[in-house]
Amino acid sequence: MKQTIKAKEVVAIARAAQGIAIVDVDGTLFQTDRCLHAAEKKKYGRILRRDEFDALLRSKQREILLSGYSKSIDFATPNIPVVNAVESCRRRGYKIAILTGRHLEIEDGTIRLFRKHNVRYDEMHHNPFTIIRASAFKVLTVAELVKGYNKVIVYDNDEKHVSNITELLKHRLTMDQSFIVYKVRKDGTIVQYARG
Repeated sequence: MKQTIKAKEVVAIARAAQGIAIVDVDGTLFQTDRCLHAAEKKKYGRILRRDEFDALLRSKQREILLSGYSKSIDFATPNIPVVNAVESCRRRGYKIAILTGRHLEIEDGTIRLFRKHNVRYDEMHHNPFTIIRASAFKVLTVAELVKGYNKVIVYDNDEKHVSNITELLKHRLTMDQSFIVYKVRKDGTIVQYARG
């Protein structure tokens, strides 16, 4: 007796055999400090110290981020070890999902950056909400992205994001799913943060 398999089941089986690599942009796939510095210089005539930036109203911080990630995006440089690791995942059949806390309104600048440096990906997710912080947006999106994949790899540079995503994966994934979370250091090196 022949067993018929529906198209949805074939897709689910194919997804399960593959994995998904979820990758952050700023400070992970690309070094973007110079973009923000250019925006700060334009607005304030100098580069702000971290505590000065943090003390700004959220609206002023947002202006710098929007300007840096749109008008000054050409100052970004690829983080070669991460680009190579992501390309290796892609060659092994992983789906590449770009997950950034950047706001949706600067998506064009992000896509331009990826094209300029020939970084390939399958899908890209920007934060469409101005009231939801990047860490919350990332956790919510990762929860959706990992559905149906047996292998999950995450690359991010932010300690809070890495910690929150690790906790989500520990509690959300089933026994037949595995994950590795990598933290990307400021110097571009990749360190395994968690595995499960």
